[in-house]
Amino acid sequence: MRRKGIYIALITGIFLVSGLSIWLYQTIRSPLLAEAEDGASLALSEEMLTQVDDVTYYHGGESYWVLSGANEENENQLLFMNQDWEETEEYYLFNQEDGVEKNEMVDTVAEELNVASFESIQLGIENGQPVYEFTYVTNGSRVFYYTLFETGEYLKSYSIHTAP
Repeated sequence: MRRKGIYIALITGIFLVSGLSIWLYQTIRSPLLAEAEDGASLALSEEMLTQVDDVTYYHGGESYWVLSGANEENENQLLFMNQDWEETEEYYLFNQEDGVEKNEMVDTVAEELNVASFESIQLGIENGQPVYEFTYVTNGSRVFYYTLFETGEYLKSYSIHTAP
C-alpha cells in the first residue's frame, strides 16, 4: 500500500512540474510572440508585404524581425525589419529567389565544416547584408558561422567555449 502511495505522489509531482514548465515557457514566450504579430501587422499596414507566411527573430549586431511572405506581384519576399522600427524605420527587402536556397546552404556548410547537425539555422542581417547564421557545437565550443544569403560565400565565424 505504501508503494502505491509513493507512485501516486511521484506521478502527481511529474504532472505538476510538467504543467509548471509549460506555463512558464508560454509566459516567457508571449511577449516575443506578441511582438512578432506586431511586426507582421506593421509590414502589412506599411504595404511592405501583402502576405506574411512566417516571422522569426534574429539577434545579431542589431535585432531584426525576419518575415517571409509575398508582395503584390505574388513574388516570394524576405523582409528584415529592425526591431526598433518606430525609431529607425530601417528595413531590407529581398526576393527569396535572389539568394541561395536554405537546403543548398545547409548541405554545403555541413560538408565544408564536417558538421553532422546544426542547433539552428536562421536568416539575419549583419552589417547591412542578409546572412544565414549556422549554430553548432563542436569540441566544447558553440560555433556561429555566417554565410552571405545572396552568394553563399563565407562572411565570418566565431566560437564561445562552453563548459564540459
